[in-house]
Amino acid sequence: VTNNVKYFLNYKKLKNKNIPETRVTIIDMKPTKDEVENFVKHWTPLADKVDINHYNTWGGTQVDLNYDDSHQKSKHQDKLAESQNSGFDFACTHPWEEMVIGADGRVGLCCLDHELNEQVGDIKSATIQEIWQGEVINNYRKKQLNLEYDSIGSCKNCNAHTYQRHHWWAKLQRP
Repeated sequence: VTNNVKYFLNYKKLKNKNIPETRVTIIDMKPTKDEVENFVKHWTPLADKVDINHYNTWGGTQVDLNYDDSHQKSKHQDKLAESQNSGFDFACTHPWEEMVIGADGRVGLCCLDHELNEQVGDIKSATIQEIWQGEVINNYRKKQLNLEYDSIGSCKNCNAHTYQRHHWWAKLQRP
């Protein structure tokens, strides 16, 4: 894979093209923590953008492989695409941006609830518009606006805040 990316970057340079933007990303987590430094050093002179992302727990359904290393974070603060912190202090963007429809027609609250535990409707019994504007999803949205994440099973242990923290949506909601 590395050689293919390098080939692409050389071809882009040969053709004197700035697009498409080439971004490489490493997931900074316990199993890769010793690789981050070399990854950044290796790719910074080559790629247009180098990102360091934290591990996503998929709504708390996966073991959290993140770790706390303040030195590493401060050293690469300009590369961090997200920041680890104590949790949401703003409403999550997912219930306003996306609709997840399972193969069986059930509609879930967000893409991180991959098991559709927080069902907001079913396209076999309601239209997409009815679900999107419906009471069930609006109740979830209200809970999130009120920061009542503990009352939503799939949101309780979600770490999506780590990559939403710097979005305009989050900034609008915080002082």
